[in-house]
Parts: sequence; C-alpha cells; structure tokens
Amino acid sequence: MRKVLDYTIPPIKCYLHHAFPLGVFWNKNNQNIMNWFCLNYNYIFGKLGPKNLFYSFFMNYNSIPFLQKRDIYGDELENYLSSNSFYTFVRQSINNGNIVEVMADMYYLEENYCFKKEHCMHETLILGYDDVKNTFIIRGYFKKIFKEMEVPQSQIIPFQNCAYYGDNVAIKLYRKKEDTFLFDSKSFLLQLNDYYNSINPSYRVSFINGTYYEPWQKSFGMEVYNLLIEYINTANPLDYKPLRVVQEHFESMKIKLEYIKKQKYIIVDCLDEIISYYAESSAKADIIVRLALKQTLVSFPKNEELKHQIIEQLKELISSEQNKLKQFLEEANSKTNIFSLY
Repeated sequence: MRKVLDYTIPPIKCYLHHAFPLGVFWNKNNQNIMNWFCLNYNYIFGKLGPKNLFYSFFMNYNSIPFLQKRDIYGDELENYLSSNSFYTFVRQSINNGNIVEVMADMYYLEENYCFKKEHCMHETLILGYDDVKNTFIIRGYFKKIFKEMEVPQSQIIPFQNCAYYGDNVAIKLYRKKEDTFLFDSKSFLLQLNDYYNSINPSYRVSFINGTYYEPWQKSFGMEVYNLLIEYINTANPLDYKPLRVVQEHFESMKIKLEYIKKQKYIIVDCLDEIISYYAESSAKADIIVRLALKQTLVSFPKNEELKHQIIEQLKELISSEQNKLKQFLEEANSKTNIFSLY
C-alpha cells in the first residue's frame, strides 16, 4: 500500500518551523486562508547573538484556525514504541490523515550534507509511506532546496540522544481543517505601522493570542535590518537564510497587497505602485540571496567584494521600502484615520 497526504509549497518556507505547518493548509484561492495570511507574517524580529543572527517572522502555530496540531510527548511516545515500531506509528498517523513532523538525524539521510559526516538532528516532515518499497515520502531542505523526496525508511532515524523539541515534545502531528476568518483593514494597517516604526508588538498580540514572547535583546520591524547589516559585516561565510527571510517578506507583501486590491479591502491611489514595488524588490532580494550563496563558495578577496555588494544592495532595498511604505501608510491613514506617522 502507498499513501501520500496533500501538501502545498507555501510562500513562507525559509525556516522549516514556518514552512511545515503553513504548507499543510496553504491555498491562495481560499478567501478565508488569504484573509488570515494578510494579518500574519507582518511582524519581523531578530537578535544578533554571539555566533549568528536569528531573523524570522513573529508567528504562533498553536492558534491557527485552519490547522489542527497535536504534540506527542516523549513519555507518550516511549510507551507506544515499547510494543510498536516508529514505522507503525507513522503509518497509522498518515492513515488517520495526520502529516508527521519529527526530529531526524541527518547523519543517515543520503541527500543531506551531514550524511556519514556528523550527527545533526533536524525537523523532517513525513507526508506518506510505501509498504512495498519500504519508503517514506518526506519534505525538507536538502542541499538548500525545499523539496520532496522518497527515501528508505531506514534513513529516517528519530530521537537520537533524546533530541526532542522544547517541553519534551517528540513529534508534531498536523492536519488541515476548515474554518472562517474575516479580514480587518485596521489590524492590517496597524501591523504595517508597527513594522515601519520598529514597534515590539508582543504587548498587543500576547493578550489576544496567548503568544507571550520575551522581547529581551531583540529588535522588531525595520530596525532588524540594522542587525542584518551588522551580521553581514562580521560573518564569514554568510548564512543565506536571514536574507531569504527578507525576500519572503517582499514576496508575501506583494501577495497580500494583490489580494487586498482584488477584494477591495483597502482603496488607495498608490496601491498599484506599491504592488509593483514589492514585486520588483522580491526579485532584487532573490539576487541578494544568490550572492550570499556564492559568497560561501569563493575565497578572499572575492568573498569580501561580494559582501560589499550584498550590503549596498540591501541598503538600497531598505531605503526604498521605507519611502514606499511611508507613502502607502500616509495615504491609507488619511482615509481611515487609524494612526499617525511621526
């Protein structure tokens, strides 16, 4: 028997903790899902640590109206595996309509750069199985490409060295559900205002969604770009993922604004102009990501020259977004009187 559950590649996929759950229910033709998408992934935060930069979207995956999520804890799984195999667990979960996310050891996975080199636990999404070929159908980042593969079951080795998620969570189960969600133009504009002014939104969304977030030593909104430039100046080689988040931000803004225009949720004169801007900027940001990937492959002085190019092109993007977003928000504010820009 062979069974593979549906999965759609989402527009936010750089980090797997965003990509995996979002792809379970993503549908750009579903009005409820698009209403929800427009009001999420508008907050960006970052932190410059002693070794690297963490740069991502502010998002809570425990309260999505289109996703049923269940955490399987270590003691629960240990009890199950005392009399059943991991494969049996996956097969039963898939048969019940649940996509399985598990921490797997990349040491055993041939398509991964860690294969037979070092033990590295990483999220892996199991979409299906094949009894005849004894394989799993999985999805993840392999050689920097977000793709689906069919691999021998023996290559998916979970729970090495008790490597669970936080709070002793061993497995996450996902399934899509139907629900309704209404778009709110005031919330959308307020979120973009927070982004523009680098406001920490946790004080607001914590009370609404139960997503308490410790803001210690973190930056939010456009202020995070300063951290990104600081990181690029000091890191060698570069991690391309923070720059990919920038590209996904521009691309998702294009998707949201196109949808908002189609639904006539917000009507401003500059809407076509800012949609074109985000489309062009998404393409420019993608070029920057490619430069970052190239930077990891060359030596001095070429790598430093590429870093300089990346910084200059990124600064240009930041400056242009500030100008375009300010124009959009000022015009929208004049029609809605929600907030004032300072």
